[in-house]
Amino acid sequence: MKFVSKLSSFFELEVSQLIVQIMGTMHQEYTSDKKTHWQKMATLINLIITASISCYTYAHGASDVRINQEQLENYIQTLIVPELQVADAA
Repeated sequence: MKFVSKLSSFFELEVSQLIVQIMGTMHQEYTSDKKTHWQKMATLINLIITASISCYTYAHGASDVRINQEQLENYIQTLIVPELQVADAA
């Protein structure tokens, strides 16, 4: 993931566009069979986090990000919230 982070620092727009494409593919595969493709969702979330954080320290966590508030909220609503709602229903 360090490779993705470094690429993001030099080619922010291009990496962002690639992640959006990958996100669609991985999310479709995951939703088609969650038990078989659960790694796709974990990888996707890690990829978004890695590409979005531009400055991180162990003492202070993420102190600078490359993602705007609207995109972050969209990712949370699209990827995280539905999974939490399914868990609550069970």
